[in-house]
Amino acid sequence: LLKLTFVVFSLIAITALHSCKPEPPDPPPTDLGFFGLGEAKDYVYFKKGTWWVYQNTRTGEYDTIEVYTSVIDTLEQVNKKWRFTNEVFSVRSKSITNGYNYKLIQIEQTVESIDEPKNFILPTLERSNPYEGEIEPFYYPFNFKAYKYCLGVKDTMIINNKTYNDVAVFYIKSNGTEPLPLKHKPEKYYWARNYGIVKKELFDSKFFGDTSTLYHSWKLINSNIIQ
Repeated sequence: LLKLTFVVFSLIAITALHSCKPEPPDPPPTDLGFFGLGEAKDYVYFKKGTWWVYQNTRTGEYDTIEVYTSVIDTLEQVNKKWRFTNEVFSVRSKSITNGYNYKLIQIEQTVESIDEPKNFILPTLERSNPYEGEIEPFYYPFNFKAYKYCLGVKDTMIINNKTYNDVAVFYIKSNGTEPLPLKHKPEKYYWARNYGIVKKELFDSKFFGDTSTLYHSWKLINSNIIQ
C-alpha cells in the first residue's frame, strides 16, 4: 500500500509539473524588409513649392494648383506573422483658382491584409473644401488590377508642344470629386514621370475605350516641379 501511495503521488507530481510547464513561445514574425516607393515616387511625390497650371480644352479656363506641404517618412508595421517597414508620404496642394484642397496620400497597408510578401503603391487623391470624395487614380506597379484599369504606359506623349516620358494612363469607372452634374462620370488620368498629372479627360457614362462623348479635358500648360 505504501508503494502504491508513493506511485500515485509521483504520478500526480509529474502531471502537475507538466501542466505548469509554459507553452513554447511563438516564433518571431518573418521580416519582409523595407518597402520603398521606388519609381512610383517619380510620379506622385512633390515638394512644397511645386505648382501646375492646367487649361480646360473646352472652356479655356485656367486652374493653378500649388503644393503647400509635403511629408515623406517610414512606418514599421508588425503582427504575429509579418514585420515590415514601408515608405509613406503625404502631399497637400490647393487650387489657387477655385480654392479646392487636394490631398495625395499613401494608403496605409496593414500587415493583417498581407497573405504573401508584396509591395504596391496605391495613393488616394481626396478633394475637399467642400468635401467631394476620394478617388484612387494611380497605383504602382502598373499591372496591378483593381476596379480601375491601367490602359498602358506611353513611352512619350506631347501636350501643349511639350514631350513627356513614361506616361501611365488610367481609366476610372466613376469619380466622386467632380461637381454636379459631372459626378460619377468616367475619367482618364495621364500621369507622367517627374510631372504627375499632365492630362485628365471626362467622358459620358457610356464610356468604353475611346468611342464615347468627351465632356471636357484639362491639360498641363506650365509647371514648376520640385522633387
